[in-house]
Amino acid sequence: MPSPSTRPLIIASRKSPLARVQAEWVAARLREAHPRLVVEHVFVESEGDRFTGRLADAGGKGMFTSTVEALLLSKRADIAVHSMKDMPIRKEELTPGLSVVAVPAREEVRDVLVSRHGGASVMDLPQGALIGTASARRQGQLLKLRPDLKTCLLRGNVETRLRKATTDALPAGPATAAAGVDATLLAAAGLHRLGLGAQAVRLIPVEEMLPAAGQGALAVQIRVGDTHALRACLALNDSTAAACVHAERLVVGLLGAGCHSPVAALAVPEPVEGGWPGYRLRARVLSLDGKTCLEASRHVAAKHLAKAARDVARELVNAGARNLL
Repeated sequence: MPSPSTRPLIIASRKSPLARVQAEWVAARLREAHPRLVVEHVFVESEGDRFTGRLADAGGKGMFTSTVEALLLSKRADIAVHSMKDMPIRKEELTPGLSVVAVPAREEVRDVLVSRHGGASVMDLPQGALIGTASARRQGQLLKLRPDLKTCLLRGNVETRLRKATTDALPAGPATAAAGVDATLLAAAGLHRLGLGAQAVRLIPVEEMLPAAGQGALAVQIRVGDTHALRACLALNDSTAAACVHAERLVVGLLGAGCHSPVAALAVPEPVEGGWPGYRLRARVLSLDGKTCLEASRHVAAKHLAKAARDVARELVNAGARNLL
């Protein structure tokens, strides 16, 4: 048996271009922290990659994570790397025997507008423009800003969605993303990680488009009890990113929502009075047509962040959030 210090660690992830880049980034950070460590990869196609409909309609329970997690459970891999916003949120949906042990430093959290029409913002889109998206959160916030816009389902990897919004011909008939669209929204984090930062020039302010819980963050997951993987991965954890992501996911979970619900949440470090460490937490729940938007926020000392998440969720529930879910 190899010693714990020399046994290779196998990282599992989806085989999409973005997932590969994220897994390779984690591998590079592991090698930096542990120069003697041997890291290998295994890539698989997830259920979510094969599904062509709207994820919320399929329940969205681990559609991008369960196939990768199966490799951990069967001991064909030691570490799984996921986009945090793809991770199931409610406790009953989490996979027994597995644990997220590290949240690395977070990338840009904002969404980006990609449009064939130029312009600097959503407000510059042409009247009645067709926007392709698979996100209920994005759809609700877009239509809140611009009720005149039309939306259609657009799924696929980042490169596919970029092409649909920039070069593919627009449909001549009813709204559909089988052809092109006038614009789409993408996470800036994914564009940066893929080396496509030049496309991330139209960052949408969070006041207009609050991100999904965990957006821009990665989840590093292992089997419970695997001390070798645990020792290696702890060096990757960023305590601030982890605190923010935990608070965002707590809000969504307490609402009874999931990662594909029309819910947005964001926590950011922001000192409180006196300069003490603190966080600002904001959350929104929307109707798909954007006509209803419930919002709540708190600005608290760091030690009160979890309580703030519970307070925000309670305020939204009392305002009728569950009727929108």
